Amino acid sequence: MKQGIVWRALALLAALAVAQAATAQGPAEVHKQVEISLLVHGEITVDERGTMAEYALDEQDKLPKQAVAFIRESLTSLAFKPPQLDGKPVKLRNRMSLLVVAEEAEPDRYVMRLQAASFFPEASEAGYEISSGKLKPPAYPETAAYFGVQGTVYLVLKIGRDGRVQDAMAEQVNLRAVDTPKMMARLRKEFADASIKAARRWEFNPPTRGEEADAEFWTVRVPTDFFMAGQEVAYGRWVAYVPGPRTKPAWLAPELAAGSPEAMVAGVPHALGEGGLQLLTPLGKSGS
Repeated sequence: MKQGIVWRALALLAALAVAQAATAQGPAEVHKQVEISLLVHGEITVDERGTMAEYALDEQDKLPKQAVAFIRESLTSLAFKPPQLDGKPVKLRNRMSLLVVAEEAEPDRYVMRLQAASFFPEASEAGYEISSGKLKPPAYPETAAYFGVQGTVYLVLKIGRDGRVQDAMAEQVNLRAVDTPKMMARLRKEFADASIKAARRWEFNPPTRGEEADAEFWTVRVPTDFFMAGQEVAYGRWVAYVPGPRTKPAWLAPELAAGSPEAMVAGVPHALGEGGLQLLTPLGKSGS
């Protein structure tokens, strides 16, 4: 999907700096969950055997050198399902988004890992995939706006044949703030509820050509990013956050639910199961 949207909070309140999540004076058990992430975009080519042939990172000069070296090493170790076209092995080039996470292993020592990856075709012919229509941004939750809390909601949507949202669920809510577990649970629910409420009014354009045109419904992921005015995260910057628990909808097929949605670009819908490279190497802490 080529169309993207960006959500901004227009509340004229004092905003928490993005990196404050790592230093805020909150409960010790929550501080232990804080991670620092870097979202990177680029291109990758996978050969007929399912191994990386080449890659390129967008605006590499803006990325931390340590992260660039880590990404290079990580990509060479990934295994993909060998790409095929008409039953024959082929090389396949995809766009990619990678989420690199740095986690404190001991005081002042961080260890990087590849937390999530998203791969998708560079372009597709019109009508072959579901595309976004009317996507009105969600309202900023009052409690979060009052305290200047920011976060990201990873939505998964079930789209009916009329292009309307039949069901919506928040797979995960990450917060860029530290507070008590009770308050953080409240904030996650408010962010999720606001996103779901908005998503139920969204409209999409179903595919009209190809195999997907006959599907009973389509599954789409849409990350929604909530940030205060002037607090947008520049490309190539690390972001501190507290990851939320993962929930999988009962109607989402297991093969589509696999993998983390965290590498997706906020505001850009991505239909699940629509071609692209299939990664075989588990990522994240548990590979789930």
